[in-house]
Amino acid sequence: MFRQRLVTAVVLGLAAVTSILYLPTPSVALLTTVMAIAAAWEWIHLSQVPKKNPLVWLYIAAIGGLVQVGWRVFDHFPETVFVAAAMWAVLLGMVAVRKYQNSKQMVSPGLILGVLVIVPALAMVPVLHGQGEFGPRLVLAICAVIWIGDIGAYGVGKCWGSRLLAPNISPGKTVEGALGGGLLAVATGIVGITIIAGATVSLAYLMLTMVLVSAAAVLADLLESMLKRACGKKDSGQLLPGHGGLLDRIDSLLGAVPIFTGLWFFWLNPFAIG
Repeated sequence: MFRQRLVTAVVLGLAAVTSILYLPTPSVALLTTVMAIAAAWEWIHLSQVPKKNPLVWLYIAAIGGLVQVGWRVFDHFPETVFVAAAMWAVLLGMVAVRKYQNSKQMVSPGLILGVLVIVPALAMVPVLHGQGEFGPRLVLAICAVIWIGDIGAYGVGKCWGSRLLAPNISPGKTVEGALGGGLLAVATGIVGITIIAGATVSLAYLMLTMVLVSAAAVLADLLESMLKRACGKKDSGQLLPGHGGLLDRIDSLLGAVPIFTGLWFFWLNPFAIG
């Protein structure tokens, strides 16, 4: 199983890095649209809507269309990015409250919630990618923050984890793992963005941004765990060998990208994006 997970992770990582660095932005937008369609299919699986229901295909097509439309809207009207980021902040705040309360109440994977979860991040990725010569490196940097945070959380949790982070939501996650992964994610973000932006970005603002993005990634992961527990599923699907479904792999990204993009547009913004 570990070998299968490793091979899948390496293949996906190489494919992602190559796509981000070498594909033009419209192709990246097409790729994120395909990802959104696959994620929508898995969401239908989680929501337990009968596959033979004709609305299933309409819903999946609508998700893909909304990513394409959202990309253009976010690109031409940056103020809408802040609206999406604020929506995600409220959603993640609700997850944080339930985690703090150690609540056993889960979140049902409704179809409207699926739109709100899947569309914003996958529509924002091509927006970031299209910001001149810095765009692809910016997308790669935020992906690296999420990937290294996940790897760090797994490694630290495996070696030193003892206190459960959210036992009623995700029994496998530990406080030590979350803190270790978070520190690595923040350090990765600071180094990566500093290399890209140089001295044009305030270090204090950048550090705070990376802390918030790292926290968003963890809470988004917990949100997906809540969704799966609500419908009694271990994985969102079987698309990726050894890793479950696509939603299982991009859950952190779905929460972190809107928060990062919102802060980048209206806080850091060293290149006058938009």
